[in-house]
Amino acid sequence: MRDRKKLIGVLSLVTINFLAIDSLRNIPLTAPAGIAIVLFYIGGTLFMFLPCAIATAELTTKWPVTGGLSCWVETAFGKHTSFFVVWMQWVYNLVWFPSITAFAATQLAYSGKFLFVDDPISLSNNVWYVMIVSLSVFWVATLINCFGMRFISIFSIFGAIIGKFIPLILVIVLAAIWIFSGNHIELNTSLSSSFSHGDIIGLIVIVLFSLMGIEMASSHAGEVRNPQKNFPRALWITVLIIPISLILANLAIDIVVPAGEINSRAGLMQSFDVFFKAFNITFMDNVIALSLFVGAFAGAAAWSLGLSRYLKKIAQNGYMPKSLAVENKNGIPQNALLFQAVIVTIICLIYLFMPSIKSAYWLLSDLTAQLALIAYIIFFAAAIKLRMKYKWIKKVQYTVGPRWVSITFYVIGLITCVLGIGAGFILPSGSGMSLFSFDSILVVGILIFLIIPSIIMIIKTFMDKHISDLS
Repeated sequence: MRDRKKLIGVLSLVTINFLAIDSLRNIPLTAPAGIAIVLFYIGGTLFMFLPCAIATAELTTKWPVTGGLSCWVETAFGKHTSFFVVWMQWVYNLVWFPSITAFAATQLAYSGKFLFVDDPISLSNNVWYVMIVSLSVFWVATLINCFGMRFISIFSIFGAIIGKFIPLILVIVLAAIWIFSGNHIELNTSLSSSFSHGDIIGLIVIVLFSLMGIEMASSHAGEVRNPQKNFPRALWITVLIIPISLILANLAIDIVVPAGEINSRAGLMQSFDVFFKAFNITFMDNVIALSLFVGAFAGAAAWSLGLSRYLKKIAQNGYMPKSLAVENKNGIPQNALLFQAVIVTIICLIYLFMPSIKSAYWLLSDLTAQLALIAYIIFFAAAIKLRMKYKWIKKVQYTVGPRWVSITFYVIGLITCVLGIGAGFILPSGSGMSLFSFDSILVVGILIFLIIPSIIMIIKTFMDKHISDLS
C-alpha cells in the first residue's frame, strides 16, 4: 500500500498547477489592453479555463492513467488522432521556445545593465544579441538535460519559485503599496478608451494561451490523496487564483507604465524599474531581472525535457524513427533532445528575417497559441464524445452535474478555441508588418505543422497494412 504521507494533497496540487500555468511572459503582451484586460480574463476563464478544468476533473477521475490527454483522445478517436494531438503539443512548444528564450534575453539585458549599456531595451532589440542568447539558453538547457532528471527537477522547482512565483507576488504587492501611498496612477479606467487599441482583439489568443495547461495536472492523478474529492477541489481553487493573479499582475504594470510605452518583452521590468526608483531600492532591478532570467531558463529546460518524452512516445509508437526513443545511461532520450534543439535553432532564424524583434516575438507568440488551440479543439471534441459514450459513477468518478451540463461546457470551450484561432489573425499595432504578410506567415506555419503529421499518418497506415499483408 502506498505511503499516504507521500501522496499529494490539495495545497501541493494547487501549487503545481500555479507554477505550471501562470505565465509571466505573456503579461507584457496583454497589459496594453488596460482595464479591458479584466473582461478578457473573465471571459477566458468562463469560456476556456473553466471548461478545461471540468473536462480534466471528469476525465482524470474516470481514466486516472499516465498520459492524460493522449490517452483520452486515443480512447475517443484512436491511435492516429492520439498521435496527432501529441504532435501538436510537441510542435506548439517548439515554436514557443524562441519566444521564451527572447524573453530571457531581455531579462538578462536588464540584470546586466552595469555590464552592458544603460538602455537594456535597445540591447534587447538587437537581433544578434537575441539570437545569441536564445540559442545559448536553449542549447545549454539541452546539454544539462542530458545528464539526468535529478538536477533538472530541483532546478525547475527553484526556477519556478524564484523566477515566477516571487516576481508575480512582488509586482502585485508593490502596486498595492503604490496605490495606497497616493502616487499617480497611469491606468485609464475608461473601458471604451482601452478598446480603441488596434491590437485589442488580437490579444484574445494570448489571453487564452495564458490560461492553458490545467490538463497537465492529470499526470499527478495517481499521486493525489483521495483523488475523487481532492483533485477536483484543487482544480476549482486553481480556476479561481490563476485568473485573479494574472489580472492583478497586468494592472500592476498599467498602474505605472502608460499603455503605449509597454514593451512586449520588458513590460514587467519597466514596472519594477518605476517601483524600485520610487522606493529608492534601484539595486533590486538587477536582482529581479536575474530571477526572471533564471525562471525563463529553468522553464525552457524543464519543458524541453518534457517534450523530448513526447517525441520518445511518438517514436515508440512507430510514427518517428526509433532512434529518437533511445535513452542514454541517465535514462534521458538524448537523441530526441538534440533533434529538438536543431529544430528550435532553425525556428530562431526567423528573427533574422523579420522587420523587428517585436514583430517576430508577436508572430511566434501568436502562432504558438493558435497551434495550441488546435490541440484543445481535439481535447474538447474527445471530452464530448467520451461524455456521451460512457456513464460516470458519481460515488467513484467526479462529475460537475448531468451529462448535458458537461457537454454544454465542452461545446463552449471548443467554440472559444475556434474563435481564438480566428482572433489570432488580427494584426497587432506597431508590428512593422502588413496584415497580408503577418497572416500569410501564420497560415503557412499552421499548414506546415498540420501537413507533416498527416503525411506521417498516411505512411504509417501504409506500412502497417504492408506488414499485415506480408504476415
